[in-house]
Amino acid sequence: MSMFNKRAEQIVLPAMLVIGSLVLASPICRAQNTGSTAALQQTSQINSATDSQTTATAGVASTATPQAPQPVPAVPLAMPATAGPLSTAAPTTIDAGPFGELEVTGILSGFGYAQNNASPGDRAARGDVSNGQVFVQKTSGVVQYFLQAGAYNIPALGTPGISTRNTISDYFGPLPQAYLKLAPKGNFSLLIGKLPTLIGAEYTFTFENLNIGRGLLWNQENAVNRGLQVNYGKGKLSSSVSWNDGFYSNRYNWLTGTATYAFSSANSLQVVAGGNLGHTSYSTLATPLYQNNSAIYNIMYTHTAKKGYSLGSRHCEPLTARRGAFQHA
Repeated sequence: MSMFNKRAEQIVLPAMLVIGSLVLASPICRAQNTGSTAALQQTSQINSATDSQTTATAGVASTATPQAPQPVPAVPLAMPATAGPLSTAAPTTIDAGPFGELEVTGILSGFGYAQNNASPGDRAARGDVSNGQVFVQKTSGVVQYFLQAGAYNIPALGTPGISTRNTISDYFGPLPQAYLKLAPKGNFSLLIGKLPTLIGAEYTFTFENLNIGRGLLWNQENAVNRGLQVNYGKGKLSSSVSWNDGFYSNRYNWLTGTATYAFSSANSLQVVAGGNLGHTSYSTLATPLYQNNSAIYNIMYTHTAKKGYSLGSRHCEPLTARRGAFQHA
């Protein structure tokens, strides 16, 4: 299976759309510095007498026009998250009046593939929109929020492809991620809504990953869950705990948590654990039965360099099979 993503430059609208799943930061405006060169003037007089000589020299006079302040360039935000050296476009800031200053950006990309020995129900070739999304967020103040809306496709290694239209209806809807964030302190925050999972080293949407098809382990992890999440960080240690519905089951019986220690800006170690504290017999395409009744453990070490990054991980997922597992609630 081969896939491609088309890259293009950022388009500034009220929301910026960028062609390509590998989206780089938008061009930075550079201010022109103006100034006048210093004028150098020197005069001298020499008077001769019988036993004395006098020399007078005028000093240097200089004038310069004050430099205009340079604008601070916009930088990509933490959300949506991306792997390694990737980043989304720098956002456009919009004054939304009573809603405060909003940061808006977006992504537009497509993909295609051709294959032999297609899985039952799959096509020999497919082309579709992989992302047509807009991200709106408020990132300052006690009350913040994040909204992600639009079209998406989630191709995964080893699984049959489906259309973007069916992906939206069968998975997370046209608003795949949306949450309210309360940040009363710099080290503490509380999130509630449709949250990105804490589990795994790869992300849900193609533009967030170097490998848009991801690996075999990604399809064993949840992607979006509805619930609550508490974040706390101090020094080099950051942690999160979430009570949620696991594999988008709308049954709130999953508990997940993660702790990350940053040895430096380029090296970090992360431990993740999560699982179903009860049992859920309900299942859909977005809620696979056995995975939703499992427990997942990750240990991940990440090193980021100027020309790329490396990630080593260990994944363990004991599955729980119980009588009546194939019944639908």
